[in-house]
Amino acid sequence: MRESLLVILAVLLSAGALADNSDVAAFNAAWLAYEDAAASDDGDLEIEAAAQVLEAAQELFPESDERLTVVTHNYGLALSDGGRREDAVPILKDALRLGEVVYGKQGSNLIPILADLADAEAAPFKPGAQVHKYKRALKIAEGNFGQQSMEYADLAFRASRNVYLMSLSLNAKKHMTEARDIYAALPEPATQNVGMANFYLGKMEFTERDFRKSSTYLESALVDFEAPGDANQALRLLTRALLVQTYEHRGLTDEATQHCIAIGRESQLSPDQDYEPLFRVAPMYPPSMLRGGKSGHVDLEFTIDENGFVREPAVIAREINGKERSRSSDFDKAAMDAVKRFRYAPKFEGGEAVAVAGVKTRISFKIEK
Repeated sequence: MRESLLVILAVLLSAGALADNSDVAAFNAAWLAYEDAAASDDGDLEIEAAAQVLEAAQELFPESDERLTVVTHNYGLALSDGGRREDAVPILKDALRLGEVVYGKQGSNLIPILADLADAEAAPFKPGAQVHKYKRALKIAEGNFGQQSMEYADLAFRASRNVYLMSLSLNAKKHMTEARDIYAALPEPATQNVGMANFYLGKMEFTERDFRKSSTYLESALVDFEAPGDANQALRLLTRALLVQTYEHRGLTDEATQHCIAIGRESQLSPDQDYEPLFRVAPMYPPSMLRGGKSGHVDLEFTIDENGFVREPAVIAREINGKERSRSSDFDKAAMDAVKRFRYAPKFEGGEAVAVAGVKTRISFKIEK
């Protein structure tokens, strides 16, 4: 989005005739400083430079000039991308107000402003403001491009994904289904986009603990990610990792094992790579330790077999209330019971899955206050 704004603004600046005065010089200097800041990795510097561009533009352009809308939007987006979303909201609202003057209230150029404002207003478990802005943007997209267009599908996808990720809400899940169906129905179906939509639908159903629907969507996404390439490999591995979890939650261990093996085969774990479980369960807190107000951890060592199962787990160390203990405790059994259900991707050597001994993990027990 930022690159698109920069291109638009550069075109507008080159196309617009400006009077040769001090305001022009101030704006040009601010713009050059902003270009340097935007090319750096310093977010604070970019925000400050974008603010200077806006300040100079406000002295130079009338509100009816598109360039003022663009630089206002750019500053708001810099704030939002820099983690200052609360500060970005009034700036983006002003960009929207200016945009309505320039483009009209149904102009397609309002769509990115509305989408960025929606995301700036996102709040965990409070999706109302974000959803409201996206609904308006979708209405404008429908009026300008049609409900079966790529433009509408891309916006629907963004709306659903960002409401889910930023507002932690499934309020816009239906828009992901819309996007998926539009991508699939295009004259040249956007297979990768269909896959991404199915992937997020799988994640959403996983959040709702509908593991049957989740696994169905994820299996469909996996088919869409079959094309070779590094990007597709990463997507396949993510999708398979989620499938391991959905199938384990459904008690379908054989299906989970197929994906554990596929991940191991495709990822080719290096010998010194730390093992991270694809599926793990939280240990049951022993009532005796809970009543006694005891916390601590248990360190275990085990073998991961050719199918990604944990074998022969053994306690190698333990700590209770900050002190190392040599004698076993009720934490030991709880830790062992949990780790036995962990699933891993097996290691491959010479094209064959092999068992790996000496894998370690720590199971922690903490009393939430």
